[in-house]
Amino acid sequence: MNLQTVVVRCALAAVVCAAAGGGAAMGNIVVTQWNFQNLAVATNNAPAPSTGVGSALPLGMANTLNGVTSVNGADIFGGNSANGSTDPLQGGTPTIARGWRVRGVGVAGGPSANGWSTLAPEFSQGAQFNVPTTGFAGITVSYDLYVTDRGPAHWQLQYTLDGSSWTSAGPVGFANLLGDRWYNSNLVSLSGVSGADNNPNFGIRVVTLFAPGTSTYLAADGGAPTNTSGNWRFDMVTVTAAIPTPGAAAMLGLGGVLAMRRRRVK
Repeated sequence: MNLQTVVVRCALAAVVCAAAGGGAAMGNIVVTQWNFQNLAVATNNAPAPSTGVGSALPLGMANTLNGVTSVNGADIFGGNSANGSTDPLQGGTPTIARGWRVRGVGVAGGPSANGWSTLAPEFSQGAQFNVPTTGFAGITVSYDLYVTDRGPAHWQLQYTLDGSSWTSAGPVGFANLLGDRWYNSNLVSLSGVSGADNNPNFGIRVVTLFAPGTSTYLAADGGAPTNTSGNWRFDMVTVTAAIPTPGAAAMLGLGGVLAMRRRRVK
Protein backbone atom coordinates (compact mmCIF):
# COMPACT_ATOMS: atom_id res chain seq x y z
CA MET A 1 0.00 0.00 0.00
CA ASN A 2 1.57 3.30 -1.04
CA LEU A 3 1.62 6.48 1.02
CA GLN A 4 -1.04 8.19 -1.10
CA THR A 5 -3.54 5.38 -0.46
CA VAL A 6 -2.87 5.52 3.28
CA VAL A 7 -3.49 9.28 3.35
CA VAL A 8 -6.76 8.97 1.45
CA ARG A 9 -8.08 6.15 3.65
CA CYS A 10 -7.20 7.97 6.85
CA ALA A 11 -8.87 11.12 5.59
CA LEU A 12 -12.02 9.18 4.69
CA ALA A 13 -12.14 7.62 8.15
CA ALA A 14 -11.80 11.04 9.78
CA VAL A 15 -14.62 12.47 7.66
CA VAL A 16 -17.00 9.64 8.54
CA CYS A 17 -16.22 9.91 12.26
CA ALA A 18 -16.72 13.68 12.23
CA ALA A 19 -20.03 13.35 10.40
CA ALA A 20 -21.29 10.76 12.85
CA GLY A 21 -20.22 12.36 16.11
CA GLY A 22 -18.60 15.74 15.76
CA GLY A 23 -20.92 17.66 13.46
CA ALA A 24 -22.20 20.04 16.13
CA ALA A 25 -18.99 22.02 15.86
CA MET A 26 -19.97 22.96 12.33
CA GLY A 27 -22.60 25.38 13.71
CA ASN A 28 -26.11 26.13 12.47
CA ILE A 29 -26.77 25.93 8.76
CA VAL A 30 -29.53 27.85 6.96
CA VAL A 31 -31.52 25.23 5.10
CA THR A 32 -34.09 27.63 3.63
CA GLN A 33 -35.03 31.25 4.26
CA TRP A 34 -37.60 33.73 3.04
CA ASN A 35 -36.57 37.37 3.52
CA PHE A 36 -38.62 38.42 0.45
CA GLN A 37 -35.97 40.92 -0.68
CA ASN A 38 -35.53 38.92 -3.88
CA LEU A 39 -39.12 39.54 -4.96
CA ALA A 40 -40.92 42.44 -6.65
CA VAL A 41 -43.59 44.40 -4.77
CA ALA A 42 -46.64 42.80 -6.36
CA THR A 43 -49.30 40.15 -5.84
CA ASN A 44 -47.57 36.88 -5.01
CA ASN A 45 -49.32 33.79 -3.70
CA ALA A 46 -46.27 31.53 -4.01
CA PRO A 47 -43.13 33.48 -3.03
CA ALA A 48 -39.85 31.74 -3.78
CA PRO A 49 -37.32 31.49 -0.95
CA SER A 50 -34.36 33.85 -0.92
CA THR A 51 -32.07 31.01 0.17
CA GLY A 52 -32.44 27.27 -0.31
CA VAL A 53 -35.35 25.24 -1.64
CA GLY A 54 -39.00 25.39 -0.62
CA SER A 55 -42.47 26.68 -1.38
CA ALA A 56 -44.95 28.92 0.40
CA LEU A 57 -48.69 29.46 0.13
CA PRO A 58 -51.44 31.40 1.93
CA LEU A 59 -53.97 29.35 3.87
CA GLY A 60 -57.72 29.85 4.08
CA MET A 61 -57.97 33.09 2.14
CA ALA A 62 -60.10 31.66 -0.70
CA ASN A 63 -63.56 31.35 0.84
CA THR A 64 -67.11 32.72 1.07
CA LEU A 65 -67.25 32.74 4.86
CA ASN A 66 -68.11 36.43 5.11
CA GLY A 67 -70.90 36.31 2.55
CA VAL A 68 -68.70 37.47 -0.33
CA THR A 69 -66.27 35.59 -2.53
CA SER A 70 -62.63 35.98 -1.52
CA VAL A 71 -59.67 34.67 -3.52
CA ASN A 72 -56.00 34.50 -2.60
CA GLY A 73 -54.53 38.01 -2.75
CA ALA A 74 -51.23 37.73 -0.87
CA ASP A 75 -48.57 40.20 -1.94
CA ILE A 76 -45.02 41.32 -1.36
CA PHE A 77 -45.32 44.38 0.83
CA GLY A 78 -42.61 47.00 0.50
CA GLY A 79 -43.14 49.11 3.60
CA ASN A 80 -42.45 47.28 6.84
CA SER A 81 -43.55 49.67 9.54
CA ALA A 82 -43.92 50.14 13.30
CA ASN A 83 -41.04 48.54 15.20
CA GLY A 84 -39.62 46.79 12.10
CA SER A 85 -38.69 43.18 11.41
CA THR A 86 -35.26 41.67 12.00
CA ASP A 87 -34.47 41.68 8.27
CA PRO A 88 -30.95 43.17 7.90
CA LEU A 89 -31.50 43.97 4.20
CA GLN A 90 -33.37 47.19 4.74
CA GLY A 91 -31.51 49.68 2.57
CA GLY A 92 -30.52 51.87 5.47
CA THR A 93 -34.00 52.41 6.90
CA PRO A 94 -36.34 50.10 8.82
CA THR A 95 -39.35 51.20 6.77
CA ILE A 96 -38.61 49.62 3.39
CA ALA A 97 -37.70 46.00 4.11
CA ARG A 98 -40.02 43.71 2.17
CA GLY A 99 -42.39 41.23 3.76
CA TRP A 100 -45.18 38.93 2.65
CA ARG A 101 -48.72 40.11 3.40
CA VAL A 102 -51.30 37.32 3.60
CA ARG A 103 -54.86 38.31 2.79
CA GLY A 104 -57.72 37.71 0.39
CA VAL A 105 -59.24 40.02 -2.23
CA GLY A 106 -62.57 40.14 -4.00
CA VAL A 107 -63.08 38.72 -7.47
CA ALA A 108 -62.96 41.11 -10.42
CA GLY A 109 -66.22 43.03 -10.67
CA GLY A 110 -67.43 41.74 -7.30
CA PRO A 111 -67.58 43.24 -3.82
CA SER A 112 -64.41 43.79 -1.84
CA ALA A 113 -63.18 40.99 0.37
CA ASN A 114 -60.43 40.37 2.91
CA GLY A 115 -60.35 36.60 3.35
CA TRP A 116 -59.78 36.58 7.11
CA SER A 117 -62.92 35.53 8.97
CA THR A 118 -64.13 34.92 12.51
CA LEU A 119 -66.12 32.04 11.03
CA ALA A 120 -63.02 30.17 9.87
CA PRO A 121 -62.19 26.95 11.75
CA GLU A 122 -59.31 27.14 14.19
CA PHE A 123 -55.88 26.42 12.63
CA SER A 124 -57.24 27.06 9.12
CA GLN A 125 -55.93 30.52 8.18
CA GLY A 126 -52.37 31.80 7.92
CA ALA A 127 -49.42 30.63 5.82
CA GLN A 128 -47.61 27.40 5.03
CA PHE A 129 -43.92 26.90 4.21
CA ASN A 130 -42.74 23.59 2.76
CA VAL A 131 -39.03 22.92 3.32
CA PRO A 132 -37.41 19.59 2.42
CA THR A 133 -34.79 18.88 5.07
CA THR A 134 -33.08 16.15 3.07
CA GLY A 135 -29.48 15.90 4.26
CA PHE A 136 -30.01 17.93 7.46
CA ALA A 137 -30.67 17.25 11.16
CA GLY A 138 -31.42 19.25 14.29
CA ILE A 139 -34.12 21.47 12.81
CA THR A 140 -35.09 24.88 14.22
CA VAL A 141 -37.64 27.36 12.85
CA SER A 142 -37.77 31.13 13.34
CA TYR A 143 -39.93 33.89 11.86
CA ASP A 144 -41.10 37.47 12.28
CA LEU A 145 -44.85 38.11 12.22
CA TYR A 146 -46.59 41.46 11.76
CA VAL A 147 -50.15 41.65 13.08
CA THR A 148 -52.40 44.58 12.19
CA ASP A 149 -54.70 45.88 14.89
CA ARG A 150 -57.71 44.15 13.29
CA GLY A 151 -55.84 40.92 12.57
CA PRO A 152 -56.18 37.74 14.67
CA ALA A 153 -54.22 38.14 17.91
CA HIS A 154 -53.28 34.51 18.58
CA TRP A 155 -51.25 32.12 16.45
CA GLN A 156 -49.65 28.71 16.59
CA LEU A 157 -46.76 27.15 14.69
CA GLN A 158 -47.38 23.61 13.48
CA TYR A 159 -45.17 21.16 11.61
CA THR A 160 -45.81 18.24 9.27
CA LEU A 161 -43.72 15.17 8.58
CA ASP A 162 -45.91 13.77 5.81
CA GLY A 163 -47.34 16.86 4.12
CA SER A 164 -50.87 16.31 5.41
CA SER A 165 -51.06 15.83 9.20
CA TRP A 166 -50.03 18.65 11.53
CA THR A 167 -48.68 18.89 15.08
CA SER A 168 -48.49 22.04 17.19
CA ALA A 169 -45.07 23.01 18.55
CA GLY A 170 -43.72 25.89 20.59
CA PRO A 171 -45.63 28.48 22.58
CA VAL A 172 -48.87 30.16 21.54
CA GLY A 173 -48.15 33.53 19.95
CA PHE A 174 -50.07 36.53 21.23
CA ALA A 175 -50.19 40.06 19.83
CA ASN A 176 -50.42 41.64 23.28
CA LEU A 177 -48.93 45.07 22.53
CA LEU A 178 -51.95 46.45 20.66
CA GLY A 179 -51.80 48.36 17.39
CA ASP A 180 -50.01 47.41 14.17
CA ARG A 181 -46.59 45.95 14.95
CA TRP A 182 -44.01 43.22 14.46
CA TYR A 183 -43.56 40.28 16.81
CA ASN A 184 -40.05 39.21 15.99
CA SER A 185 -37.77 36.22 16.41
CA ASN A 186 -40.43 33.63 17.12
CA LEU A 187 -38.22 30.58 17.67
CA VAL A 188 -39.28 26.92 17.80
CA SER A 189 -36.76 24.09 18.15
CA LEU A 190 -37.71 20.78 16.57
CA SER A 191 -34.36 19.18 17.36
CA GLY A 192 -36.18 16.60 19.49
CA VAL A 193 -38.43 15.57 16.60
CA SER A 194 -36.38 12.96 14.78
CA GLY A 195 -38.90 12.79 11.94
CA ALA A 196 -38.11 16.40 11.04
CA ASP A 197 -34.57 15.37 10.08
CA ASN A 198 -33.72 14.33 6.54
CA ASN A 199 -37.37 14.58 5.49
CA PRO A 200 -38.42 15.62 1.96
CA ASN A 201 -42.02 16.16 3.18
CA PHE A 202 -41.22 18.47 6.09
CA GLY A 203 -43.15 21.72 6.36
CA ILE A 204 -44.42 24.31 8.82
CA ARG A 205 -47.40 26.58 9.03
CA VAL A 206 -48.37 29.52 11.22
CA VAL A 207 -52.13 29.51 11.77
CA THR A 208 -54.92 31.23 13.67
CA LEU A 209 -55.85 30.20 17.17
CA PHE A 210 -58.93 30.97 19.24
CA ALA A 211 -58.43 33.11 22.33
CA PRO A 212 -57.44 30.69 25.13
CA GLY A 213 -60.43 29.11 26.85
CA THR A 214 -62.87 30.28 24.15
CA SER A 215 -64.15 29.26 20.75
CA THR A 216 -63.80 32.74 19.22
CA TYR A 217 -61.00 34.86 17.80
CA LEU A 218 -59.64 38.02 19.37
CA ALA A 219 -58.26 40.93 17.35
CA ALA A 220 -54.90 42.47 18.15
CA ASP A 221 -56.57 45.69 19.35
CA GLY A 222 -58.41 43.72 22.02
CA GLY A 223 -61.76 43.65 20.26
CA ALA A 224 -63.44 41.24 17.86
CA PRO A 225 -62.08 40.94 14.30
CA THR A 226 -64.28 42.77 11.80
CA ASN A 227 -63.93 40.36 8.83
CA THR A 228 -63.41 43.38 6.55
CA SER A 229 -59.85 44.41 7.46
CA GLY A 230 -56.78 43.12 9.24
CA ASN A 231 -54.01 40.80 8.06
CA TRP A 232 -50.72 39.12 8.91
CA ARG A 233 -47.32 39.74 7.31
CA PHE A 234 -44.26 37.51 7.42
CA ASP A 235 -40.53 38.17 7.24
CA MET A 236 -37.30 36.26 7.93
CA VAL A 237 -38.98 32.85 7.84
CA THR A 238 -35.97 30.62 8.41
CA VAL A 239 -35.37 26.89 8.81
CA THR A 240 -31.92 25.99 10.15
CA ALA A 241 -30.13 22.74 10.92
CA ALA A 242 -27.57 22.02 13.62
CA ILE A 243 -25.62 19.64 11.36
CA PRO A 244 -25.83 17.88 8.04
CA THR A 245 -26.93 14.26 8.44
CA PRO A 246 -23.97 11.85 8.63
CA GLY A 247 -24.45 10.68 5.05
CA ALA A 248 -24.57 14.22 3.69
CA ALA A 249 -21.53 15.32 5.68
CA ALA A 250 -19.59 12.24 4.65
CA MET A 251 -20.38 12.83 0.99
CA LEU A 252 -19.26 16.47 1.28
CA GLY A 253 -16.02 15.34 2.89
CA LEU A 254 -15.55 12.55 0.37
CA GLY A 255 -15.87 15.03 -2.46
CA GLY A 256 -13.12 17.14 -0.93
CA VAL A 257 -10.84 14.14 -0.38
CA LEU A 258 -11.32 12.85 -3.92
CA ALA A 259 -10.62 16.30 -5.32
CA MET A 260 -7.40 16.41 -3.28
CA ARG A 261 -6.44 12.99 -4.58
CA ARG A 262 -6.99 14.02 -8.18
CA ARG A 263 -4.74 17.03 -7.69
CA ARG A 264 -1.99 14.83 -6.19
CA VAL A 265 -2.18 12.31 -9.03
CA LYS A 266 -1.69 14.97 -11.73
